[in-house]
Amino acid sequence: MEKEKTKSAHVLLLPYPAQGHINPLLQFAHRLTANGLRVTLAVPIRCCNDVNKTDPSALTSINLEFISDGHDGGLPSDFDAETYEAELHHVGSQTLDDLIARLNAQGSRLVCLIYDSFHTWAFNVARPCPWHPWSRLPNTVLCDCLNWLDQRPTRSVVYVSFGSMAALSAEQMEEIASALRLSKWPFLWVVRPPLEHQKGGNSLPEGFAEATSKQGLVVPWCSQLDVLAHQAVGCFVTHCGWNSKLEGLSQGVPMIAAPLWSDQQTNSKFISDVWEVGVRVEVDENEVLRRGELERCIKEFMEGERGDQLRKNAHKWRDLAREAMNEGGSSDNNTKEFAAMVSNGHFNK
Repeated sequence: MEKEKTKSAHVLLLPYPAQGHINPLLQFAHRLTANGLRVTLAVPIRCCNDVNKTDPSALTSINLEFISDGHDGGLPSDFDAETYEAELHHVGSQTLDDLIARLNAQGSRLVCLIYDSFHTWAFNVARPCPWHPWSRLPNTVLCDCLNWLDQRPTRSVVYVSFGSMAALSAEQMEEIASALRLSKWPFLWVVRPPLEHQKGGNSLPEGFAEATSKQGLVVPWCSQLDVLAHQAVGCFVTHCGWNSKLEGLSQGVPMIAAPLWSDQQTNSKFISDVWEVGVRVEVDENEVLRRGELERCIKEFMEGERGDQLRKNAHKWRDLAREAMNEGGSSDNNTKEFAAMVSNGHFNK
């Protein structure tokens, strides 16, 4: 009973419905529960599989709830981002309001809503309140990935992932595949099946996986943080999503930045020019990353002195990140301060 009392302050987390947004809030949820708060994570019904891809232990300390975004059975083939945002606003705000009412009625009164900045509508939902076949795949794939990495020399593997939302063209996939094959370095490439509305994207060149089976491993999913933490990984070819950028930085892995859209352009600028933990690739006039450019960057990272310097810089930022997260660090202190504010009823005032 005493333990339950210390967790009476209840916080609701609302991530944007994409793996790269869900994962960071899951990590934050653990920090909050460790500081005495009760936490509920709310995601759209169609994202059930995305949440289940995480380490099962990640969900043991939090409460998981589902809301609707208007597409419970999956996104349509004629998906349009602008239309989806409008539907998410309309349906999501109503079902979020219903969830808040239900949780409060159950006696589990919420005191704070923490929402992804993409959910600009969530504030208006919160303000009236007085408190101001993939399910089994991840563990198998993770074991395969880590066992495969265990058999590779230290810093010998090129890890490639373009996130959970991108669907690369057949031409771009061919260029990446050729660069990996020509580099001759071992590679681990995450090629996610396209979402329901993405037809024909992320298709491997015919025969590529078989032809390179002794050189590399292609998987549909992996626990990225575990992979980046493995000593065999020498560099990370990334689309520079916010989550991927932070995970690469926190593990001290130098990055080859290949941004696609949104904040990824800015993130790649920080990777290459501010933190100096990677290089940004050049694309041609058709916005295609060509094999020669990627192969050059891979070899520069894995064979040249430049790679050693970037890795040294990456390790410096890794150590700073760990210092901030450790007991008494700036991130740890900020989380404790926030949890104390919630527990002391600051958001009721």
